[in-house]
Amino acid sequence: MRDPNQLFVISAITRAGIAEDLNEWLEEGTLEDRLAIDDDRLTDEICAEYAQKVGEVDEDMTDSAQAECFEEIKEETVNACGLFEDS
Repeated sequence: MRDPNQLFVISAITRAGIAEDLNEWLEEGTLEDRLAIDDDRLTDEICAEYAQKVGEVDEDMTDSAQAECFEEIKEETVNACGLFEDS
């Protein structure tokens, strides 16, 4: 019997790709807010959670609903990295 909840990878998300996405999202931030492609703040756990959440965004949602989901994911990830702890 096959596992009906088995996940299959449909795209590759790398630590460097996550850093680039977040840096683009933080475009108005200071240089200290930027993430290097090998940044220690992008832990394995944070990257795995980011990838999981991105993969769960429903393709059938409207573009604006998807954009809102991605916005929330990026904000949560930036906060998890501790970029705005002093704010």
